[in-house]
Amino acid sequence: MEPLRLGVVGAGVISQVAHLPGAEIAPNVTVVALCDSRSDLLAAVGERHHIPRRHDAVDGLLADPEVEAVDLCVPTIAHDALAMRALAAGKHVLCEKPMASTVARGQRMIAAAREADRRLMIGHHKRYDPGCEQAQAALAEGRIGHPRLATYLFGTGNWTGPAPRAPLASDQPAPAWAYEYPEGVEGGCERAYYESLLEMFTHITNLLRWLIGDPTWVLAAQPAEGPVRGTLTLGWGDPLETQAFCVDGPHYPTNAWNEVLTIWGDEGRVEVALPQNAYVNKPARVRLFDARTGADTLLPEAYGWAFAREIAHFAEGVRRDAPFRTEGTESLKDLIIAEAAARAVAGCLALPARLDYSQETVP
Repeated sequence: MEPLRLGVVGAGVISQVAHLPGAEIAPNVTVVALCDSRSDLLAAVGERHHIPRRHDAVDGLLADPEVEAVDLCVPTIAHDALAMRALAAGKHVLCEKPMASTVARGQRMIAAAREADRRLMIGHHKRYDPGCEQAQAALAEGRIGHPRLATYLFGTGNWTGPAPRAPLASDQPAPAWAYEYPEGVEGGCERAYYESLLEMFTHITNLLRWLIGDPTWVLAAQPAEGPVRGTLTLGWGDPLETQAFCVDGPHYPTNAWNEVLTIWGDEGRVEVALPQNAYVNKPARVRLFDARTGADTLLPEAYGWAFAREIAHFAEGVRRDAPFRTEGTESLKDLIIAEAAARAVAGCLALPARLDYSQETVP
């Protein structure tokens, strides 16, 4: 199968540490073009990664006939506009998470993909981690019985620390940007919490939904200040059958990492310890406890890097016209959860708030 010819928009940290090296490892992708408005960074990153075609404006990359698909490694507020332009130009799109800064913006991306008859995938890389796949298989097989309680601690530090090469910097400033916020989310504390819900909690909600299904309720939402940015409690079922308590933090400036998901079921427990994202071929470690036998088993480590496997999955889905694990319509649900939690904190919704996942197209 011919490798997918990919153009990458954005030469910043996420591009250098994750997407470009991930594409180099993926067997079915070739990065043929790079775009960034910062000329020094464009040249340096293009040279480091041996990318032959370089564009200082998005229009040039989208007009490049060698580019079949676009990988968006840009700030969240730019995702929807750039995705829509790329789709209209006939390019398939892989977009970094979160999908967009509001549900409405995400809806427009989905509508644009349908209008252009092109593919849209969102880069929730944790679903492509081999360890997370082990946990998903164990849950699907019923090895812990029915899930009843989940706790997710997203305590992080310098996630780029384990990268094989330090990211290159630019002497030119990056374009200024800001978020758009849902209606009613106006206070500084509420807006900071919404930013946390977009940038950090979407990692949590997306993985939880893949492992135990879509929550039906936001039960509690609590912003915080300092190293802990907030908490979120979700519920499944009506009447309530399962709950998850999620924490964004503590976050430290040092090279520290403590990201652990534990799910308790009727018949056991699964614990997933996730690595710093920039580690190559260091997947999540999975421990299973069987309450029926007392066996406590650390599963054999399954090698593979989530970012490389994510990009390979995107290329295969485009080539075979096969479903993505993280379709745009699927990823929109994380924005629906984020908006509900933020609007509840702002006093616009009463808790518990039922989640409405029917918002797939432009109203």
